[in-house]
Amino acid sequence: MRTGLTCCLILLYCLACQRSGKRIIIGDWQAALLVEGSDTVASDLSQIRLKFSESDQFVFRKTMIDSISGMYTIENFRLTLLDDNGRDTLLVQILPGAQNEIALRMNHDGKEQILYLRRNE
Repeated sequence: MRTGLTCCLILLYCLACQRSGKRIIIGDWQAALLVEGSDTVASDLSQIRLKFSESDQFVFRKTMIDSISGMYTIENFRLTLLDDNGRDTLLVQILPGAQNEIALRMNHDGKEQILYLRRNE
């Protein structure tokens, strides 16, 4: 009986994490800062935008004409992006920040990168 209750509590916790992770990223986001290792990347981030919908769709816009779209899933603050062509998959960790800020931790060519984003109002 006690084991069953413990298993139910663990399952509820995992479901809560999954839902709260999804709730955190829904909306339009603007890149604010990119850090590689311990260095800030000096780059124009003004065009970089991410949009996540409640219907599990995303759009990643790098420039006004260059974008990627597809489906996303979240499990325990791990975000998986799969492009519409089904060729590219990106796995990142969501690092919740303040109310309208998140950071996405990823590995790019063997180096850790963290992209800090702010929600567009």
